[in-house]
Amino acid sequence: MGKEKITKKLEQLEKALKTLHLAMVKHGKTSEAHEDYVFFRDSLIKRFEYCTDMFWKTIREFIAECHGIELPVSSKKVIQQALDVYLINEDQYEQLLASVNDRNMTAHAYQEDVAAQIADHVAGYYQLMSQLLQKMKQELQIF
Repeated sequence: MGKEKITKKLEQLEKALKTLHLAMVKHGKTSEAHEDYVFFRDSLIKRFEYCTDMFWKTIREFIAECHGIELPVSSKKVIQQALDVYLINEDQYEQLLASVNDRNMTAHAYQEDVAAQIADHVAGYYQLMSQLLQKMKQELQIF
């Protein structure tokens, strides 16, 4: 892929995470009684969905570029490989698997309990993705 392309992917991921953060702020400032609450929650979930997809695909490309390991198109296999190459630790591995599982549940976000559960988890996933983005940017400078 090349260092320039992975750098661009990391920049795109960073921009996507900024949109997720904005949705978190809007959602956090809106009470459940407010008429726009469901709109902001659903926006948060949609942004979480595309950030999660971008995130694991960026990890896959990062591992291919920096570690020379080509991976199949499977989010859980990519996360396992990230653990295997020490990009993430065990706790982060578990959190990332949970984020992928929540992302897969977004198809059921029309169910209030599922939507509320996903929305409650997003802030933690955002923090983890932001931390790992910074780690990948730092490691890329080494390679």
